[in-house]
Amino acid sequence: NCPASGGGGGGGGGATARPVTVNGSLAFNRLGGSELRIQQRSGAYCGHDVDARHVGVVDPTLNWGDNYASFTANFDPANMAGDYAYAWQAGVHDRASRVLNLGVNNHSPLDGEAYFGYGARVQDDSDGVLVADGIYCNWAAPGSSGGMQAYAQRQFVTFNTGTGHFYMPAGGSDMRYAPTNSCQYDGTDSFWYDRDLDGTVNETTDDLAVTPTSANPFDLMAAVETDGDGTPTIAEAIAARGYDEPVAP
Repeated sequence: NCPASGGGGGGGGGATARPVTVNGSLAFNRLGGSELRIQQRSGAYCGHDVDARHVGVVDPTLNWGDNYASFTANFDPANMAGDYAYAWQAGVHDRASRVLNLGVNNHSPLDGEAYFGYGARVQDDSDGVLVADGIYCNWAAPGSSGGMQAYAQRQFVTFNTGTGHFYMPAGGSDMRYAPTNSCQYDGTDSFWYDRDLDGTVNETTDDLAVTPTSANPFDLMAAVETDGDGTPTIAEAIAARGYDEPVAP
């Protein structure tokens, strides 16, 4: 998204270099022994030797071009329990950022829940902490209408002390959708994914079907209304499940 530099000359092979400066910042604040707040930001800014910091923190309003990311966390360093928010935007002209929110509960053993969706553009958010607003199930495929749907993906995990790994218990996720504008498939035949990209339907129908009556129906977390304004949102749904939006240091 940064303009090319240079011009023609010689044999007509004009320069096409796109000068960028990768900027990054890390801010943190230790609040006693049980809470650490951090925020890391990075992005590719257009031009050589660009200083894109404002009061020491990388600023997404200062001529960034590509690959901007922001990660914010408030957690207990002893066991990592806390709340996390990550946002990434491919380019400055994208209409939304991709957002992952995660809450890790201070339970024994640890467990937590993550939510994925799309949020505000990073340059439109002041503190760098984003929460999913919805999801684009058909972001760039043919027929995309560009409409965000009031859903998000959800996954719950718990720590297995025997294996040393987190795992997802039965019923612990809302992940499945069809890559359509509505996130659902309403055709006359079952919708299927060619998972190995070989062009042949050689997986089982149950594994591939995405229809309301199939073995694998549409399954995403829906928006809810909790603040009394009459409008259900994904942010309210996430907060209602115990997630606290982290605070930038």
